[in-house]
Amino acid sequence: MIKGRVSGTGADSWVNLTSRTDPKWRAGILTTGKRHPRYWTTATSNATITEFDAALPVIKRPAKADVVTYDELSD
Repeated sequence: MIKGRVSGTGADSWVNLTSRTDPKWRAGILTTGKRHPRYWTTATSNATITEFDAALPVIKRPAKADVVTYDELSD
């Protein structure tokens, strides 16, 4: 990866990185706090990444009536 310029401001700033072999592959890494990726871009798609360290919802066990076994499905 080739380090590019810093974009954004303050707490929302990131370093732009570009692939040395394919400039269509890029990433932005946050410069403050934890070094999480902010975005990825490829030749065919891109993704903006948000809400790192956000609390996940509590996962509850399903009701017994909502559970099926593999044997029940394969009949």
